[in-house]
Amino acid sequence: MWDKRYSEPGYAFGTAPNDFVVSVADRIPAGRVLCLGEGEGRNAVYLAKRGHEVVAVDQSPVGLAKARELAESGGVRLETVQADLADFEIARELKRHIHEGRYHQGRSAVVQVLGFKQNTRETD
Repeated sequence: MWDKRYSEPGYAFGTAPNDFVVSVADRIPAGRVLCLGEGEGRNAVYLAKRGHEVVAVDQSPVGLAKARELAESGGVRLETVQADLADFEIARELKRHIHEGRYHQGRSAVVQVLGFKQNTRETD
């Protein structure tokens, strides 16, 4: 389904990031961000342009190819991972994130990896 949709000319959802990502971008700490269900890369590229190291995960190789093209045209780099989110091991990314010293004291490591705060209390 998604490969077919992403095979269409242009970008299915455009190239501008979604409103939610823009609204929380200033609260995302510097470092690695994991973008799940990233599709054609609009949010990942936006965050990469803001200086984040972005891992974009999606099940569609067509979408991820477009994400890499969008990143290249925007002068940024993305790491892309093709995976079905039902099978994707977030724990592996979490361990890698903590191992690299990118865990910030007082913040949930999962929240840090995902790049947003949900149902957590700020403790800066």
